[in-house]
Amino acid sequence: MHPQRQYLGYLSRLALRQIKDKRNLIEIKGSFLFADLSGFTTMSDKLSASGRLGSEELASAINNIFDPMLEIIFSCGGDVIKFGGDAVLVLFAGKDHAERAASCGFWLLENIGSSRKISTSVGDFPIAIHIGISCGSALSAIVGGEGGRYDHLFCGPDVSLAYAAVDEAGCGELLLAENCHAYLETSLIGISSDRRFLKMGKPADSPTQYAKDNQKAIDIGYLRLKPFLPAGLWDKITLASNGKIEGEHRHITSMFVGIDGWHQNLVSRVVGCGGYYKLINKHIVELFAITEKYGGNIVRLDLTDAGERALVLFGAPVLRENAPVDALKAALEMKKITNEISQALPKPLKIKIGVNSGISYVGDVGGSFRREYTAMGKEVNLAARLTAKAGWGEIIAGPVTLEAAGEFFKTEVRHFLLERN
Repeated sequence: MHPQRQYLGYLSRLALRQIKDKRNLIEIKGSFLFADLSGFTTMSDKLSASGRLGSEELASAINNIFDPMLEIIFSCGGDVIKFGGDAVLVLFAGKDHAERAASCGFWLLENIGSSRKISTSVGDFPIAIHIGISCGSALSAIVGGEGGRYDHLFCGPDVSLAYAAVDEAGCGELLLAENCHAYLETSLIGISSDRRFLKMGKPADSPTQYAKDNQKAIDIGYLRLKPFLPAGLWDKITLASNGKIEGEHRHITSMFVGIDGWHQNLVSRVVGCGGYYKLINKHIVELFAITEKYGGNIVRLDLTDAGERALVLFGAPVLRENAPVDALKAALEMKKITNEISQALPKPLKIKIGVNSGISYVGDVGGSFRREYTAMGKEVNLAARLTAKAGWGEIIAGPVTLEAAGEFFKTEVRHFLLERN
């Protein structure tokens, strides 16, 4: 594999073009597909007891699912913007973007369905997929820098609607947000029972003319990509025989940082086109700096149906001895800097944080041409649910994190029911 290809796969083609063209902030119109897989969390937890062999078996199972998924996505002209553990966000831009997104969603369902079994050494596991699609516009921003990390932020209400559609979709189901109605033929659409989303019928055959274009390397000096990768990952990629990180189960502390206000300030017309990009970027730079100070890594900036968020790992890719303590210290400083920067913005920033510790799978998810270093498992999912339960301005930590670090902080005990979905 060419050295450049090893690193290019960790960023979307949209981000690579923006880096090449030196365009930090653009608005892009198109369709947004969010596909969420279920079943890997249970599989990961069971295989973790098998040590390295279990990690290798899980990595193989993930690749066997994602390789054909990415082939379908590329054939329909999709650009994988972000992975979300065992989920993926895809942009379709240009001519017939809605039709291509809908076709892609349909063929992904055909490939995986509502229940596809994967056999492992510890049993069979059903893997299912549910998909949401939205149409409209999004902001694409290259953020960070000032001597530190960079990342790609892709956000907007229309993108969040794809996440909301997934939350409503059942296993093996594809739902379209209502804003797709104007872009698609009536014959493909049927109203769902609650009328909030649209169901889709069978489209035309899956197009294939985009596959080769999606595999062409974008000419960019690969050393420019180093600041976009989490600390320690560049060296791991360089040392890997095939340029791909081997997955493993290890004890980490995962932290989700929920943010409200990034997109609203970026689109503010008070200061003209680009809104408050410099201040929002300053906030992100500070989050990167705080994370680095305590030995953590922001491995992903993404969003949910409720707004933007960051996934922060302590203990991966680089091991960290006092990960729970460091994570909570970082969380407190993030809250403080958010309040300070918020005072200069027309839309005040709000932050909430969920922290949890435990054995999780960490490694590459994806295929040869597009992948992401991430973490998955029930402990990571719990951190996400704690963030969802937190009120704005709150930091909620799981019991394992508090047991390891609680004596260093003033805490209060809360009991609440976490619904699975």
